[in-house]
Amino acid sequence: MSKKTIFDVFEKQLDEKRKKKKIKNVGFEKIRIATLRYELGSCSKIIHNRRKHNTIRELGFNKLHELCNKGEKRWKEYFNNGGKVYIKTRSTNESMCDRILFDKKVKKYIGDNIPLPTKVKPVTKKNKKNGKFGKVKGFDYYLRSEKLFPKQRKTLLTNSEDYIGNIIHEQSKLRGGIDKVDKDLVHLDSGFDDLELIEQWNNIFDKYGFAIPEFHDKWVRMFGTNTRSKKNKNDIEKDEFNNPELAKIKSSISSILNKKTPNIKF
Repeated sequence: MSKKTIFDVFEKQLDEKRKKKKIKNVGFEKIRIATLRYELGSCSKIIHNRRKHNTIRELGFNKLHELCNKGEKRWKEYFNNGGKVYIKTRSTNESMCDRILFDKKVKKYIGDNIPLPTKVKPVTKKNKKNGKFGKVKGFDYYLRSEKLFPKQRKTLLTNSEDYIGNIIHEQSKLRGGIDKVDKDLVHLDSGFDDLELIEQWNNIFDKYGFAIPEFHDKWVRMFGTNTRSKKNKNDIEKDEFNNPELAKIKSSISSILNKKTPNIKF
């Protein structure tokens, strides 16, 4: 029979002291490691400090009972050397893996073979084609839970009416009548929900955004084309029709360019 050392006596005293602690936290009765069971049952509640504490999940465990795999001896060493366990305050809606807190030094005692926690990628809302679940182009509004704020929706409906009205007026003026305006160029339907409204506006922005002065630079950055210096062929012909002098000058330049240079013999 081996002789007891001062450390054995000290450890026994700590065990007896631990057993005398008042159990105030229920739900840990099935933890098979006695030391861990007593400490969890009698620990206090504190505010989570990420610089000082690790949750069970941050240690790489997905269940509370997986802590028992580290054995009684390791947990005794941790608690006998001043290690603490806590329960996070105001966390009753969270799982135990996120509520139980240990001091940072716990990794030193429970070993190096801690399973690494799986890195969960943050959920990011990606802008999808045609504006669904994404951004209101030009206005730079972003959907929150598939909805716009009431003020954003009102601004979109009001301002878009002016923008679309100006484009319709310009096309009608250049093409000679309202019946020659593009058929898809219509005002936003206020009866649509936010997703349908954004899809309708983004389609208009993609096709006619360059014609809106407030959004021209944004449109150019998105599509990489400066259309201010370009005109539609029909619009150019219309300009010539309305301005005979312009047509005459163009005809004179064309005749000069097409005129054959005479051959000169020396």
